[in-house]
Amino acid sequence: MSAANVTPIRPVSSDRRPEWMTEDEVSEYLKISVETLRDWRRTDAVKVLPFHRIGRLVRYERSEVDEIVLAGRVGVSS
Repeated sequence: MSAANVTPIRPVSSDRRPEWMTEDEVSEYLKISVETLRDWRRTDAVKVLPFHRIGRLVRYERSEVDEIVLAGRVGVSS
């Protein structure tokens, strides 16, 4: 992985600690398959959900998942 592809670590404020979710938890939370999450991570063309690698572990931050879901909201016109 080149340095250009690495996101700098954001400092965590003492009043806000990230809530980490496993891919199984995100799968259940969003009602999508784990395989879909894995496909999204593998496919460079589809960077749907931000994720974090901690060694060999893959984790999602709940606030980032929520942010992406809310950003995709489609309004209903009347």
